[in-house]
Amino acid sequence: MDFAVLIDSKDLQSGRLLHDSMIRVDNIYTLNKSIVVKKIGTLKESVFIKVKENLQGLL
Repeated sequence: MDFAVLIDSKDLQSGRLLHDSMIRVDNIYTLNKSIVVKKIGTLKESVFIKVKENLQGLL
């Protein structure tokens, strides 16, 4: 998948993922804070930069 960034727990600054996951920048959603049950974690800056680069490539 061209517009996906694979992540696992080592890619998080805080928190933990139970499974390897994928951030798909070609499939973005807006969520109202009232439906978010809990925060899973925070991405490391280097991973966030990869996500932004993939998003820019999509535009």
